[in-house]
Amino acid sequence: MSDRLAERSATVLVVDDNLQNREVAEGHLVGAGYEAVQAESGDEALAVLRAGIVKPDLVLLDVLMPGLDGFETCRRIRVLPGGSQIPILFLTALGDLGTHKAALDSGADDFLTKPINRTELLIRVRSLLRIKELSDEQARSLAVISTQRDALVEAQRQKEELTALIIHDLKNPLSSILSNVQFALGQQSLGVDERDSLRDVLRASQSMVRMVMNLLDISRSEDGALVPHLSEFELPGLLGEVSSEMERRIEDKDQRLELNLYVTGVEDEPLEPAAAEEERGPHS
Repeated sequence: MSDRLAERSATVLVVDDNLQNREVAEGHLVGAGYEAVQAESGDEALAVLRAGIVKPDLVLLDVLMPGLDGFETCRRIRVLPGGSQIPILFLTALGDLGTHKAALDSGADDFLTKPINRTELLIRVRSLLRIKELSDEQARSLAVISTQRDALVEAQRQKEELTALIIHDLKNPLSSILSNVQFALGQQSLGVDERDSLRDVLRASQSMVRMVMNLLDISRSEDGALVPHLSEFELPGLLGEVSSEMERRIEDKDQRLELNLYVTGVEDEPLEPAAAEEERGPHS
């Protein structure tokens, strides 16, 4: 028996119209540490299950009974709430293959022939309870996985909403900064230093705009909506833009940045990559 079932005695519902058979089965089960509840007919067994007074871990069910036989009782148990998870072990004095097939077709998990052999009964009961416990563990694991999946989906939704909110809140002030800087650069009264400073502000603001747009791209890429497009660009122009952004910072540190672009190659052969050199001043 599994550790979880060992915490309590598993309960077996014994259904048989013959009192002696029920008493024998109960004696074997109780002697092995199980609890047993008796029902003398299919109708009584169904009433016990519907009332919920007893929640058996397994049903030991006779086939030949007056009124509802074992086959019909089994089918009705299976449609009860939770009835599909209860192991059902048939007891039958009939050993033909037709009876065994009918038992399995009605929803039985296993069958045992009469007269009851104690060892065989306990082996079948133990095996079916173990299978039930493994099935219950699987159901609990699936429930945990489902809960974790829902939590991840919710976290992803909140992240997307937060990203959209950040992008929206950043675009408006950045647009205002860019507009005002561009207006100020159009004024003729600006000195050289002031104009250079405003250009730095402009480049920094444009860089922030690109970062905001990158956030959008990341969100779109996670949704599979971002499709990369390759395009050519001028390497000298790119390096010149990088150099111009760094000039004032380097000058404030009494340093100098010099970019030398060396391009060599012949027709139909790839060009060598550009090389950038940095010359530092005395405070480097």
